[in-house]
Amino acid sequence: MTTDEPRPDPLQQRVPLAPPVFAPPLTPAEPAVPLPQQTPPQAAPADAPAPRRRNTAVIALAIACSVLLLATLGLGATTAMLLLGGGSTSAPESSPAPTSTTTGTATTDADATVQGFPVRVFSDLRVHHFALSTGTGVPTLYALVTNTSSNQVAKTSFDITAYDADGRVIDRTLDIFYLLPDQTSMLDAGFLTDIDDLDHFTIEQLDIEWIDPAITGGATISEARTGDGYVEADLASTLSTSAEYTEVYAAVFVDDKIVGVCYDLVDFPASAGTLTVSCGLDSAWSDDEVDVEDLPADAEVDVFLKIDYTFGE
Repeated sequence: MTTDEPRPDPLQQRVPLAPPVFAPPLTPAEPAVPLPQQTPPQAAPADAPAPRRRNTAVIALAIACSVLLLATLGLGATTAMLLLGGGSTSAPESSPAPTSTTTGTATTDADATVQGFPVRVFSDLRVHHFALSTGTGVPTLYALVTNTSSNQVAKTSFDITAYDADGRVIDRTLDIFYLLPDQTSMLDAGFLTDIDDLDHFTIEQLDIEWIDPAITGGATISEARTGDGYVEADLASTLSTSAEYTEVYAAVFVDDKIVGVCYDLVDFPASAGTLTVSCGLDSAWSDDEVDVEDLPADAEVDVFLKIDYTFGE
């Protein structure tokens, strides 16, 4: 279930920045055993009756079972060597072909680029607005994920993989979502690798479950402020119930492109509750970098809720 036109998201609204403020920095968060030797039977007395001839089929069956046993032992030994790291150390790393394992249509929503790196997406949801951060020494890929259903929650997980130029996996990570109807949230994937080793990314939906909402509503932004690379936003809740362990992502946009991202972990209140989130911006961009400590006057702030995946369980 896809849509070409994004629906309005009740959980966030993009607002222009208020006059800059300077917020203080945040506190960092065994060999085979031989078979026993058989002892030949004693010779039968001369006047004893001749032994019965063995059935040929039984003999053939015994031989077949012996061959099967030897083959099984050989296979087991090979498997054990592989599991223990045996074999040549120069063998290349595995490079699985990224194919969708979703239970739905698994449409490819985007073959995009971010800072020149191709990004392939396999998902039933809409994945868009890519940005990449490299300044912290841990390359982090961001993207917005939008639920394309207007009446059901999408519980889903994504495998996000980074590849080198030879198609080998460098690193991979997982991100999970509990997306309310029409909601947009933030995909956040960090990779323990050097940016120079990267060649392309894949974002692959691993599973998806459509369920009835256990919570409705969202949040609105009353005011947003920035200064010295920080963002602060005053929020009013319209959620039907409180939501503990909610990640609130703040993204700064210039010309409808993400230029900075950060998040705060909060217990989000129920309707009529208010709170202020504050976090230090991570410079993340797609085409052109913008100094998050000196944002242009036309920069806008948007806020995205990431409700805990186990909500309602």
